[in-house]
Amino acid sequence: MGFISNNDRRTCDALLRKSPEQLAEWMPDFEDERLRPLYFRYRARNWPETLNEKETDQWRQFREARLLAGEFGNELTLHKYQHILEEMLQKGIPEDRQEVFKRLVEWVQ
Repeated sequence: MGFISNNDRRTCDALLRKSPEQLAEWMPDFEDERLRPLYFRYRARNWPETLNEKETDQWRQFREARLLAGEFGNELTLHKYQHILEEMLQKGIPEDRQEVFKRLVEWVQ
C-alpha cells in the first residue's frame, strides 16, 4: 500500500480543522485501516484530556509496549536509553553536563 486515497486525504484535512472537543466525539471513516490507530495516537498524544477511561487505558498500554518492550517499531527502549546514558557517564563527559545526565538516568529509573 502506498499513498492514501483522495477520500482519506479529505478526511485528514477535516480532522485538522476540528477542535479537541470535536475530535473526542468524532470517529472518522477512513478507507485505509492503517489510519485508525494513527488517528487515535494523534488525539491521545495531543489532547489526552479528551480520552475516556477505556481510551486512557489503551493509550497507557500502547506507551508501555513501545517504551518498555520495544514494540511498534521502537528500538530504543527505556532500558537501552538508561544503559546508553550510564555508559556516557562512565566514559566521561564534561563536568557541566554530568548533572543533566544523572537526572536523565534517575528519570528513566
